Amino acid sequence: MRTELQYSKKMFMRLARPVFRYSAATVVLLLASGAAPFQCSTSDDLALGIPLQTGNVWTYRGTQTVRTNPTSIPAAFHTAPIKLEMRVVQVVRRAGITGALVRGFPYDLRGGRPATYAIIEVGRKVFLVEGQRAETVFNRLNNRGDSDFGDLVKDSEVLFGTPLAVGQKFCESEQIARDGDMYCWKVTGKRPFAHTGVNGLRAGSSTEYEITNRANDGYSSFGISPGVGITRFSYEAMCASCGDKAEIRLVAYQRGAFTMT
Repeated sequence: MRTELQYSKKMFMRLARPVFRYSAATVVLLLASGAAPFQCSTSDDLALGIPLQTGNVWTYRGTQTVRTNPTSIPAAFHTAPIKLEMRVVQVVRRAGITGALVRGFPYDLRGGRPATYAIIEVGRKVFLVEGQRAETVFNRLNNRGDSDFGDLVKDSEVLFGTPLAVGQKFCESEQIARDGDMYCWKVTGKRPFAHTGVNGLRAGSSTEYEITNRANDGYSSFGISPGVGITRFSYEAMCASCGDKAEIRLVAYQRGAFTMT
């Protein structure tokens, strides 16, 4: 049975962290279907979830709590301030797909060491790809001899879609049909996002949507403001021998120069 991502080559084209050099750093590949503006659109429908230009930098600050000894009773934790940066390194566009190589991503807080990700926007859906597939995806996009991207992403890698609306649910096809929202990304709310307190954003406000994924071993939550990008991130690991958690928020946004190859 064909899923919605098994597009024909023709349909895919219409809808619409080289990576090995950056293996020592966390690299994210973000792809969006066009150039992204610096200012938020007056309509969320017209703004990309994450604006992408070479040199764009998002800076986050917050706190992280880590269990110091998984076997200690009672549990011992250490909480410390943390800073995380996400930077667009390279932007490439092919056949209606725009790819941005980015260093840093909120998931760095969970892994404890640099990792490689790919976020791909196909049409108006955004997919998160991790591990070796991130390198494969970018190399395929950068390979002028490869033009068939019908299998570039899997429905299990969906993160969110735009325009965002409260109540939307994004997950694998088999999870969509189940009762409840476990193991799916769900838009659980929205609120005004004031630009005051974020260096680099012009005065005003935009809409921030909360998307949350809950599983038996914990939860993750993003704040997404179309035209601004990821505004906050939090997670908590819930199991007998863990309890790690973190929360960060956007404190600065630096716009890069618009370049595309």
